[in-house]
Amino acid sequence: MVDVRRHELHIVCVGKGSPTVILESALGNMSAHWVWVQQEVAKTTRVCAYDRAEMGWSERGPEPRDAERICSELHALLTNAGIEGLT
Repeated sequence: MVDVRRHELHIVCVGKGSPTVILESALGNMSAHWVWVQQEVAKTTRVCAYDRAEMGWSERGPEPRDAERICSELHALLTNAGIEGLT
């Protein structure tokens, strides 16, 4: 769990190397749905799967849940988790 201002998001990273691949679930799914893909990608590079706010193991986040907020939270998550390569 990583703090992204007023709440925490769940992220799990495995593997080593660069670039780091970020897996994001959609359609109400959670990071655990990526487990098989994540294991395969981790054989060649670092890969992280995360749960958006209000999904999976992440905490509820502030409204509105629009693209701007989701993008901002993802950037804060990656920064606060120490994921390198952000621009």
